[in-house]
Amino acid sequence: MPGWTYLILSERGEVYLGATNNLRVRLRDHNSPENTGWTRGRRWHLLDVRQFPTVREAFYYESMLKKKPHQKIKWKLATIPQAKKIQQKFDYAFEPLDWPSRHSRREKQSSQSSNTKSRLAKQLGG
Repeated sequence: MPGWTYLILSERGEVYLGATNNLRVRLRDHNSPENTGWTRGRRWHLLDVRQFPTVREAFYYESMLKKKPHQKIKWKLATIPQAKKIQQKFDYAFEPLDWPSRHSRREKQSSQSSNTKSRLAKQLGG
């Protein structure tokens, strides 16, 4: 049975990483009023997904990303164009183009993030 590792995006710009054997049901659960987990009380949108041949592989990949946050950050940053589309469609207040600067640790990285932000804005027509 296939499995999926996914990123979902909240109306506040938060990104959540998860894995499942049923993507449609899991996303519905995240958005359910009965949800008592960390994702409760917010509207969530599917940001990106990676399919695996087995559920075990999907959960392993999720676990690896949680142990190596820089890999999750790389994936998150790669989804900026999709996040921007969601943000614009629903008129959310967060700005995905700010994500690179949030994740930089050094001043040098911060200036590179500004360059990245400018480049992404040009690519998105902004």
